[in-house]
Amino acid sequence: MKALLYKDLCVIRADLGFLLIFCALSMLPSGWFFFSWFFAVYPGLMLPLRLMGYDRASRWDQLAAMLPYAPRDLVLSRYLLGWGAAVLPAGLLLVSRFFYSDSPDLTAPLCVLAFTLLIQAIFFPVVYHLGADRIISSGLLAVLVVAVTGAVVFQLLQTTLWTAPWAGPVCLAVGTGLSAASVPLSVRQYAANPC
Repeated sequence: MKALLYKDLCVIRADLGFLLIFCALSMLPSGWFFFSWFFAVYPGLMLPLRLMGYDRASRWDQLAAMLPYAPRDLVLSRYLLGWGAAVLPAGLLLVSRFFYSDSPDLTAPLCVLAFTLLIQAIFFPVVYHLGADRIISSGLLAVLVVAVTGAVVFQLLQTTLWTAPWAGPVCLAVGTGLSAASVPLSVRQYAANPC
């Protein structure tokens, strides 16, 4: 698994600068919550998608079939990078709340992380089913998923559930559970149709 993660980091070395810029932009003040939310969610989706696109272009899956990696290892490496790309900006969003507020609200960063994990739970099996090149070329699914999630976040902002102290941990538990539950589905999709 370490070798797969190292390979992925070498492949996306040029994109890591953009990832860090997006992570830094996720620290915008809370009055700019929509933008900080977008910059916190975007890396968790686009980093794994770009890796899948690079793998497709370089025919990595043909080489990986000759190596001693099970489909589960290949899929799980994408999830691990996706989870890391989701946790980093959400963590920075959390840190920024301590700078911009005397009484920081921990619910928003936890819910943003939960929504990123939820999007990954939906997005990854679809990408493994359709193929990364199809998703990248159209970009429609990525835009649709981010737009729907944005609408859900803003709807939650207007409810009293958002301010409940248990909202963040509950959302995070649900997002983590669904993201973990989608791994076997993605493994089945990958084994049936390697992207």
